[in-house]
Amino acid sequence: MSEAVRGGNHPILEIVEYLDSLHEAAKNGAVIFDFSEVIKSCHKRLGESLWRTEAGGVKDQREHVYQDWLGYQMASLSRKALMGVQLSNEINRVLVKLNSSLSASGCTYRVSTDSFEGHSNLTERDKSFRLFSSYIEAYVEIQLCNIHITASDDVDAIKNDMAFGCMNKAVLNELVECVKSELHFWQNRFQWRSPIYHCVMEGEDVDVSTLLRFMGGDLTVDDIWREVWQERKITNEGDLRVLRCSWHYAVSNQVERLKDLVMLLRKVEALDVVLLNIKTGVFLVNMPAIDSLVSEGGALDNNRPWG
Repeated sequence: MSEAVRGGNHPILEIVEYLDSLHEAAKNGAVIFDFSEVIKSCHKRLGESLWRTEAGGVKDQREHVYQDWLGYQMASLSRKALMGVQLSNEINRVLVKLNSSLSASGCTYRVSTDSFEGHSNLTERDKSFRLFSSYIEAYVEIQLCNIHITASDDVDAIKNDMAFGCMNKAVLNELVECVKSELHFWQNRFQWRSPIYHCVMEGEDVDVSTLLRFMGGDLTVDDIWREVWQERKITNEGDLRVLRCSWHYAVSNQVERLKDLVMLLRKVEALDVVLLNIKTGVFLVNMPAIDSLVSEGGALDNNRPWG
């Protein structure tokens, strides 16, 4: 994780962890919300990652919006008043185009297979997932810039606007469809070869609870475990009675994609949380950051207080 500095001592975290620290501080009342350093850290991390595959044109879109956002940050108050609406309109046009490409990329990912091509250690599905993931990451960064500019320019515009939430919902729906595809979830049930059984039974460090939560319904991790246990069989091996449970093995590529999907879901959900807390006044915007935010960058529980 790329780190920058907030207030001289505190590490800047990804938007998910940053929200955790803010919600901890918000227990004592409204908190100052300035995530400009989070945007800078996010942009730097995406730019420095050596393994990332970025879809054609997405990097240019991210860079263009980021540079416009930096210019807005450094502008005088009178200049900001002129720039704010114009930049928000331009960014929204970028987001509409980006979301169209994101949706098409999600469809490609869902129909791709785990077949290897040539001498690459990445399957066709790995490659299509990485492209899809690059659209999601770009969406999060660009939308953060958009929210920051709009809230700084006129917080009432966010409080009264429905477009932000609708766009997030569309992106989340696309992600959930990809999760269902990866987990072989058809006709309201997991198929026998679903990797969810492997992840639950073998402790692959995949946050299955989060995946189930976003998919909706009442299924829990315990339900998955009980489903496997109910299919147990007793066999004889000489004078031994052997109790067997079985599940389909999930390859490491599949497990890693599920881990990445969890984080992508949380990041997009974090945008919804940002919007909700700005609208309700829990987060105060357009003020300098303070050093009292409680975050030392340590390990955080998967059960997000806002999730």
